[in-house]
Amino acid sequence: MHLTRRSLLGRAALAVAGTMTTTAAASSSQGADLRKRETAATVDEQQRLLERYREGMQLDDEQGEFLRLAGRWVFRCQSSGARFSVLENLCLERVAEQVADSPDATNWTASGLITEFRGARYLLLSRAVQKAEDASENI
Repeated sequence: MHLTRRSLLGRAALAVAGTMTTTAAASSSQGADLRKRETAATVDEQQRLLERYREGMQLDDEQGEFLRLAGRWVFRCQSSGARFSVLENLCLERVAEQVADSPDATNWTASGLITEFRGARYLLLSRAVQKAEDASENI
């Protein structure tokens, strides 16, 4: 079989392109695996944090912030990073109003009762005080 220079160059280009595609696919797969491991580590870390907080435990003057995530209010503790979905009540309604009026005012001290349901932790808010640097608003 007689190969011309042009056909040799074409075959070499195809070989390089195939190698690049294989390398890109492997890199993409490694990136997806890394993201899965990071997500799993984050979930495991959050679970370990929540183990400190059990049903019936009183949360007293915990510093943190209120966030609106996926349609629910969440309180994130500043010290541990633990997050609790906040159960709806009058105290949360007042916090939500204050946050709506001042979206940048995120520093709060919260107290309440920790509850559990199907493995998730919730906070029944009894008191929330906006930090002095944000405002002197007590709720």
